[in-house]
Amino acid sequence: MAARSFVLLLALASGAAALTAHAVTGQLVPGEVSFARLVQDVPFGHAVEALADVLASPFVEYALVAVIALTALRARQYALAATASLVVGGMALNPAIKEFVQRDRPAEADVIVRERPGGFGFPSGHMQSATLVYGYAALCAVRLWARPAAAVVTGAAVFALAAIAFHRIYNGAHWPSDVAGGALIGALLVVAALRLPEWLQHGFGRRTVRGTPAHGDFG
Repeated sequence: MAARSFVLLLALASGAAALTAHAVTGQLVPGEVSFARLVQDVPFGHAVEALADVLASPFVEYALVAVIALTALRARQYALAATASLVVGGMALNPAIKEFVQRDRPAEADVIVRERPGGFGFPSGHMQSATLVYGYAALCAVRLWARPAAAVVTGAAVFALAAIAFHRIYNGAHWPSDVAGGALIGALLVVAALRLPEWLQHGFGRRTVRGTPAHGDFG
């Protein structure tokens, strides 16, 4: 399990680093403008946009994190519950990454700009936060619930992320690589956040065992 987690973290970190390094140059991924225009031409895009606005709202996201954390506490899965604070902390990292990369958002000369948020574009804050929150929900469901319920929650999480990704490109608020970068960074952070309390707990437990005096000699 530890080896698989390490491989996953390495793959996510490599993908996030590659996209970030490319974004720092200010250049777009080849074909990105065409793909963005294709997304913006999807029929009934406004309906998906309206749903994504709800799914990506801070109220919904923070409420979902709180519910999952409380569920983990009730199941006495304290490491999972502690992960909630790391998930919220990961959401706060986005502005610092944007300031480091400083890539501009799409312009009207390239795509239809339906939304004009301020600041830089890479990585998408909506996508990074959503990946943290819905990824946390899906991973906790897999650990806490039986397979049918966990599959439903995982499917709902994937649908929510797809809708939010569509929403950011459809509105012209982000380039597709901004959204992909937000997803990769969010996935990296949520996996790291999920594993960190367990690694710390495991390490603390091993030190406690090693440090226990033998033969009842407690001084």
